[in-house]
Amino acid sequence: MRGKKSGSPPQPKLTRRERDVLEQLLRGRCDKGIREALGIGHGAVRRHITSLLRKYGVASRLELCVAFLERPCSNMSAAIMPR
Repeated sequence: MRGKKSGSPPQPKLTRRERDVLEQLLRGRCDKGIREALGIGHGAVRRHITSLLRKYGVASRLELCVAFLERPCSNMSAAIMPR
């Protein structure tokens, strides 16, 4: 059995738009819903999600949401943070 490393991984630094897209994902929105909510194109949504997946070191949107809840970035909206 492996031992845990002391401390947790650092919080990824996210751009404002990455935070916006992540917030929409956490609210359960699909690509179309994110595009409509943020007024951005399909390619932009895909690029931001790809960047978020890379920064959090995960392979899926579900893993991204779980990783965020385990180590949120400090400048995310308090409205989407778990209580």
